[in-house]
Amino acid sequence: MAGREEREARFRVLFDAHYDRVHAYAARRAGASMADDVAATTMGIAWRRLDEIDARLELPWLLTTARHVVSTTIRGDVRRRARDEAEHPAHLPDLAGGVVERSAIRDALDALSDADRELLLLCTWDDVAPADAARVLGLTPGTVRVRLHRARRRFRDAYAFQGSAHPTPAMAIGELA
Repeated sequence: MAGREEREARFRVLFDAHYDRVHAYAARRAGASMADDVAATTMGIAWRRLDEIDARLELPWLLTTARHVVSTTIRGDVRRRARDEAEHPAHLPDLAGGVVERSAIRDALDALSDADRELLLLCTWDDVAPADAARVLGLTPGTVRVRLHRARRRFRDAYAFQGSAHPTPAMAIGELA
């Protein structure tokens, strides 16, 4: 029984002398959130391998072990994250695609005549009914419907000419999705 008590006493001395430094090392290397786990794992390994630790080299041995624990933990986290991302890919918005689409819409609108652009914007983006647009523009409702139809066709052609991979925006041509 004396052997076990001596082993426990040696470990207590080792723990009291070096735990704070091992914990601080772990916090610097792995962050505060992982420091407790790394320090505890390191001390658990030290307990199991206590007979192999040279009493003059305890701190270097503990820090080397903590370094290995940090590396192993980080590698495991990286693998786990990669596996999780492969199984459940994060949906990231296509911000670049939106910019490209807006640019193509702007270019297609710029390609229209002032009258076509005004009518198209008034009816689709300002959500003004053709009859009301006719009043605004001083035209007959029939004329507005014909011009709007032609403006939408010219917009579709100009948009397609831009080479956009996106379909023609429904709102731009007055089709509600």
